[in-house]
Amino acid sequence: EGISFHAYFNPIPLPTLALLFTAIENCVDEWKDGRFCSIGFTEKLYREKYQSYLTNLEMWGDHVQGQHILARLQKRLHDKAR
Repeated sequence: EGISFHAYFNPIPLPTLALLFTAIENCVDEWKDGRFCSIGFTEKLYREKYQSYLTNLEMWGDHVQGQHILARLQKRLHDKAR
């Protein structure tokens, strides 16, 4: 059957990319000393970081809008993730 709601993620929305980057940052934070230390992935700890990623993606998208770089990246990520 495949993914039921893939149309909602084609292309990958910027908030989804920002959340992905934030989750990756959480993983890096958990290993920052070379040993694993669990850090909760909570809104309280990561909201500002998520907002920063989202704002930066939006600003970058505006900056490269004429070249369609971000739109192509979002589409490519969708197509490869399927």
